[in-house]
This record gives sequence, C-alpha cells and structure tokens, in this order.
Amino acid sequence: IDEIDQVIYLLAEEVAYRMRKKGVKGTTINLSVRNENLEWSGAQETIDEVTNSSITIHNTAMGIFKKFWKLPKPVRSLRVAVSNLTKDFRKQISLFDKFDEQKNDKISGVFDKVRKKHGTTSIMFGTGITGEFKLEFETLDS
Repeated sequence: IDEIDQVIYLLAEEVAYRMRKKGVKGTTINLSVRNENLEWSGAQETIDEVTNSSITIHNTAMGIFKKFWKLPKPVRSLRVAVSNLTKDFRKQISLFDKFDEQKNDKISGVFDKVRKKHGTTSIMFGTGITGEFKLEFETLDS
C-alpha cells in the first residue's frame, strides 16, 4: 500500500502541475487501475470545491483506491485524472474550512517555479512520501 500511495502521490503532483499550468481547476477525481490481465477498472469521486491541489487530488484518489481495490490483488499500473474542469474559481467561503485553498495555491505556485528550474522531482510535500522512497519514474511534461 505504501508503494501504491507513492505512485498515486506522484501522479497527483503531475496532474495538479499541468492543471495549474493551463489555469484550470476541477471537481471530479478519477482513479483507474490495471490488473495483471491488463484490464482497466476505475472509479471517480466528485468533490464540493474546484481544485488543482496535489494534496486534494492525492487524498481523494487514495480514498477511491482503498474503497474499491482489494489487496493483495496485483496492480499493473495506475492512472489519475481530473475532470469537470473550469477556469471560473469563484467559491462560497465557509467559516469552517480547514484546508486553505488560497494558501495552497501560493505554495503550489512556488513549487511549480522550483520544478521548472530544477526538475519535476526537485521539491515535494513531505507528507507525500512515507518510508523510503524507492520508486524510479519518468515524467511526461506536456
């Protein structure tokens, strides 16, 4: 589960980065899983607020994985996507919001600048990696 969590985190980072680059946010997080027979299955969850936050995308995708996939059933590959995209970021402010989306937008912007200059894996949230980070991966910058 730790390796799955790391992969989903990296995928969420890439998706969020591309969304911020295009200036869009979305409300529907989709996770697709391919099994050992190369068959895809997936599920999606629609959240209340638009986001391009890697933390929100990761947490939602991991929730989907834990809800629908039964380990130790083998996982061949994973895909994370966000849909219902918009450039309209108006939001109803709640007195009870714990996650500060505006503060996260500023942090994400700084991350994007560092990644553009020093590479995709040069900076990450510490909570995205649990234990020893041992995955080798390649990012596709489109």
